[in-house]
Amino acid sequence: MKMQVLITALLAAAGISLTAAPEIKDNTIIYGDIKVNCAGNGNITVSNSKGEICKTYCHYSVVDPAKNKTDWSRFKADDCTMTFKGRKFTWILNRKSFGQTWKAVDQTLEVLEDGRLKLTIKKYPAPEGLKLYDNCVFTQFPFSAMDGKTIKYQGKDVKLTVGEKPITRIALPSVKGVKGTTYSFPCESGSVSYYSECRNGLTAYSRSKDFRLTWYLPASGTGIFIIDIK
Repeated sequence: MKMQVLITALLAAAGISLTAAPEIKDNTIIYGDIKVNCAGNGNITVSNSKGEICKTYCHYSVVDPAKNKTDWSRFKADDCTMTFKGRKFTWILNRKSFGQTWKAVDQTLEVLEDGRLKLTIKKYPAPEGLKLYDNCVFTQFPFSAMDGKTIKYQGKDVKLTVGEKPITRIALPSVKGVKGTTYSFPCESGSVSYYSECRNGLTAYSRSKDFRLTWYLPASGTGIFIIDIK
């Protein structure tokens, strides 16, 4: 069964009227003051006039067991392709690591009839001799927007604070196999809420200046995210 994730961004500034049919310019989907940028390396970034709100992207780290080494680098736009046709962005994300090149991810972002966005991610295994480290997708929220704010988790308030170096982990109960888990991230002009039916983890990295939400994909490697800008 494909993972179903509902990503709801309640980010409309006062006086701005958002319609169900967004405007599309080049690689950007525009909802009034809210913009969704599609980058060549597969990154999906939501921002408004005040700056970046959140960014979602594939995490595809590769291990070479023979060398006992891990390549943590991200996808590079020069190694990937991105096309747009029929209100849908399509990516082929190629990975270069340990002297090999292969298709690692198929990704699409489609503008639905009701104005929502459907993000579909399909990961492929690493080639023979290498191993995919983690089958997951990251969403990052800048510290500048989230530090000191409180999220809702299983009906309880959890405050996000920037920790001391190198890493601060925010302990949240495991939700593996639990449906209906909700994280709400209040922002100045509204909030960003995530509904998930998968196992999640939230980690604050002081060195990267972001709070990071991790979505673990099922064994099939396919995840479906619905982004709802209101």
